[in-house]
Amino acid sequence: MTRVLVVDDDEAVREALVGVLVDQGFRVEVAGDGLEALSALARPPLPDVILLDGVMPAMDGLELRGLLLADPGLALVPVVFLSADSRLPRRAAELRAQVLSKPVMRDALVAAVRQAAGPARSH
Repeated sequence: MTRVLVVDDDEAVREALVGVLVDQGFRVEVAGDGLEALSALARPPLPDVILLDGVMPAMDGLELRGLLLADPGLALVPVVFLSADSRLPRRAAELRAQVLSKPVMRDALVAAVRQAAGPARSH
């Protein structure tokens, strides 16, 4: 079963994302910001995909992604950014991540998670 770590500071958004993903058969863990995500990533097993909000307090998605890319053990975990920031899609290549614009449609979210997880992990 594909494991997804949802990182977003907005509880309502987290709950909506979790609802969609669980309904589609994904196993989901949540974190409220980048610091909580780092704690979650320190405990095995690693997620197959990280859904990451771009703008959060304490540690935003861009800072977290930079830390992930600097760590060989975490750099290969696929990341899908969810953001209303119009500048983020232009940076997707350097971040080695997919970017979905908020608000994200259910089908686009599920497709992006499945694609990021790869064919071996997509259920």
